[in-house]
Amino acid sequence: MLEKKRIFTLKRNSVLKLKAEIQLLFAEGKRTNYGIFKSISLLTYNSSQAEMKIFISVPKRLINKASDRNTIKRRLREAIRLNQLETKNYCLTNNIILHFGIVYSKDYATDYNIIEQKIVLSLQNIYAEIYENIQNT
Repeated sequence: MLEKKRIFTLKRNSVLKLKAEIQLLFAEGKRTNYGIFKSISLLTYNSSQAEMKIFISVPKRLINKASDRNTIKRRLREAIRLNQLETKNYCLTNNIILHFGIVYSKDYATDYNIIEQKIVLSLQNIYAEIYENIQNT
């Protein structure tokens, strides 16, 4: 019996880059604090095209060294890449656009295990919000 191969990719087109989209995310998105980072999510229901786009920010004023900022960004991207599959598939099947932003808020680098726990928690909360909203409509 062959198992389906799970694809854990974070493609280039799933990164939030446009200034207008980022400004809309910060203006209208729902903010949640998870201690080491703040999560911002913006959901658009009944869209013609469904997608999930990610935005990651590590402020220079908190982490001065570029190598440390890049390490934190890599850890955040990896945690999202490995745990986004269920939320992304749910968005695609229900025609939902999800813009998801993470703003790191500590002045030191955090271990990957802690980052992954918080990312999983934030993705579960988004999934629960989508599920609740679909059940109510």
